[in-house]
Amino acid sequence: MTAWPAPSRLCAALVAGGVAFLPLSAPLGQGADPGAARPGAAETSLPPSASTSPAAAQPAPAARPARASTSRAARAATAAPVALGEGGTIRAIYGVHAVGMQVASLEAELELTASRYRVQSTGRTMGLLGFFMSGQSTLRAEGAALRLAGGIGHGLRPARYSNDGEWRGRRRHVSIDYTQSEPLVRAEPPNAEEREPVPAEMQRGTVDTLSAMVVLLRLVAERNDCTGEAQTFDGRRRVDFTVRREGMETLAPTRYSMFRGEAMRCFFEGKQVAGFYRGQEQAEAARPQKGVIWFASPAPGLPQIPVRIEAEHRLFGTAYVHLQRAFLPAVPAGTTLEQARR
Repeated sequence: MTAWPAPSRLCAALVAGGVAFLPLSAPLGQGADPGAARPGAAETSLPPSASTSPAAAQPAPAARPARASTSRAARAATAAPVALGEGGTIRAIYGVHAVGMQVASLEAELELTASRYRVQSTGRTMGLLGFFMSGQSTLRAEGAALRLAGGIGHGLRPARYSNDGEWRGRRRHVSIDYTQSEPLVRAEPPNAEEREPVPAEMQRGTVDTLSAMVVLLRLVAERNDCTGEAQTFDGRRRVDFTVRREGMETLAPTRYSMFRGEAMRCFFEGKQVAGFYRGQEQAEAARPQKGVIWFASPAPGLPQIPVRIEAEHRLFGTAYVHLQRAFLPAVPAGTTLEQARR
């Protein structure tokens, strides 16, 4: 059985790397490794991307090896970013490309203060894929941002997560309530109709993919690092991720993206471990999927966010995600994407 992912899951998994990653071997809410890379630390070598091959059709020029940026535009793109947690909302718009065309779009919004966070992403198929397989959905997550002793913590406490949308003409919904001792999941259609259950013991200690993204962004902003791991559960699947920092790289200009210049390069790998479709070939579904994600401040006054992603995809070969626009909207904090469009 071939499982076509809903656009929200595809976009969220790509744009967030599917995750956010905690420091290696550190449970949620614990501090990062004191030996993690800091600004000014020596950069590692840049091995070839594990997510692409020379034969892969790329919609944009390949990134060039790291070098000093001297142009005014490059210096502006790498200017000191705004620190996360200072309040306000950042909104970013991405295009997802594969097989030489744009197949999906994503709007993501993050509000983060010293005590709480709220994140939302809306994805929809488009182009040829949208013609044959129309779908859209919105993911939301919120919870408490934890401030730990010594200022080295990168923790949070999820409160709620939801995914609402339509795929193949059928309404779909999943929500997770974290206020109990274990995640409380509600799903429509019920998971039992389509999937093997994720055992309760495999749900404990997990976070949803959007909340995990917040941890990763804080790790990048506060530690200048992305090395870590995360166990995620989206109400239907358990997926484990690892990521490692590979250094800095200069991304060449491309018509697909607003960004060019120096960016932190991070390799990631995701592996589904539970929640498989019934009748699905588990060996293939559990095969690790790899990719590379680049983080940078896309413009002066903006924090570091994903600016480009390349990732393996079972259907498309390689999927490419490009940041098309990022800004601090002049709307009150807490305004939804739907309200902002009015």
